[in-house]
Amino acid sequence: MAHTDHQSIRSVLCREIAGTIGLLADEHDFSAMRRYRSFTFDDHATYLRQVEAVLRSRAAHGGHTTLALFDPEDYAAYCAETGLDPDLPA
Repeated sequence: MAHTDHQSIRSVLCREIAGTIGLLADEHDFSAMRRYRSFTFDDHATYLRQVEAVLRSRAAHGGHTTLALFDPEDYAAYCAETGLDPDLPA
C-alpha cells in the first residue's frame, strides 16, 4: 500500500465535498434575515463581499459550490410548518 500523508488525503476529500450557499441577493431579503440573532451580518455589501471570498476560496481549492437564492419568507414558513426554531443553526 502506498504511503500518502494525511494532509494530502484531507485535501483530496475536501475537493470532493459539494456545497450550496443560500444567497441573500437583495437588500430586502437581507433585512428580513437581520431579525434573527443568529444572523451576524450588519451590512449587505459586506455580506456579499464575504460570500464572494468564500466562493473564490472554494474554487481555488477545487471545491464545487452551487448558489441558490434564499427566500426568508419561505424559510420562516417552513420553520413554522415543521416546528423548527428559525433562529437556531441547522
